[in-house]
Amino acid sequence: MDKKVILIAEDEIIPAYNLKLQLESLGYEVGEIIPNGEEIILKAISGKPDLILMDIYLDNGINGIQAVKEIHVEKPNIPVIYITASNDKETFNAIEETNYYKVIPKPYDFEVIKNAIENLFRM
Repeated sequence: MDKKVILIAEDEIIPAYNLKLQLESLGYEVGEIIPNGEEIILKAISGKPDLILMDIYLDNGINGIQAVKEIHVEKPNIPVIYITASNDKETFNAIEETNYYKVIPKPYDFEVIKNAIENLFRM
């Protein structure tokens, strides 16, 4: 079986790097950590990710929600798990306008992310 490819869009490098290491220890392929919306759009559209772990707030203008909308224009079937510290109604209303698998609040327990990913890939 091929390794599942996961993209991480996160501007907080240390937690993202720890997440990357944990995912790789489980056998997933995780490339570079992508800190901004423009770059995650390009990487997702040009590559073949099986999943995107998306923070809401990213560097350089385009947030995670807008990035997902743009990615799904070209590749509507890439699943997204939002990982966010946002808990306001406006953000969740905006998330609801996108196609996503799950929202995981920060700070998160890695087991929650692991279980969400395992459940997604079982589908």
